[in-house]
Amino acid sequence: MPKELKIKINKKSILKKILLTAVGLAGTLALLYVAMWVAVFWALLGIWPFAPLEQVNESHSIANGGRIVIEGKEDRGFGSQGFVFQAGYLPPDSLTYEPIGGWIGQRARPEVFSVEDLVVVLNPDRKRLHVRTRAGTWKWFQMKFPDALSTFPISHYTALTSLSEQDLEKVRNEQNDAPDGYSPNAYIERFEPDNKELVITYYARPDRISTLVLGLTDEGTRLELKRIERSQNRALGS
Repeated sequence: MPKELKIKINKKSILKKILLTAVGLAGTLALLYVAMWVAVFWALLGIWPFAPLEQVNESHSIANGGRIVIEGKEDRGFGSQGFVFQAGYLPPDSLTYEPIGGWIGQRARPEVFSVEDLVVVLNPDRKRLHVRTRAGTWKWFQMKFPDALSTFPISHYTALTSLSEQDLEKVRNEQNDAPDGYSPNAYIERFEPDNKELVITYYARPDRISTLVLGLTDEGTRLELKRIERSQNRALGS
């Protein structure tokens, strides 16, 4: 066979091998790209990594001899905040489980107080209060107050907080002269069992932090506004 013909055949063979290698490499990269996005999708849905969901089962005694039972399950879905918790109560000398309510978040225990005939539970998110009333039923109060952006009637906030419409109007007045579009926030700072007072930090305006002091009735069924304190100021935008 002539030497020139052999060289041409070798060149064709080499080019063929290079082409096959390039096609194989491109296919591998395409598969890796698809696998990467599948893994991202699974991770967003909480499917991957393939590990058992963590669970929480806790029981804590309180001053009146009862117990608070907390059950939680890890949530790995898109936008997950950690765990989904449910809490319950076992009265003293009783095995009757009373559901309290739930919250979403990290592994934080609620604060629990035994006050006379009442049991008071503060959610770890500091926005909700659960009370076992003197009658033995559970009631919750949401720290959500009307503001300039509210579209619901004031009766909606009466149902959430149990405060009277007159008290809610006083709270709304704390937002007077706030910039347009500003939405205030409220958080439970603490519960004082000696006088059954709930202290709320209320970010009424960008330049003002008000303190709302609410009193829990002896029956545990209602909250009443005792006073509003303007104890802190802050600079705009801080």
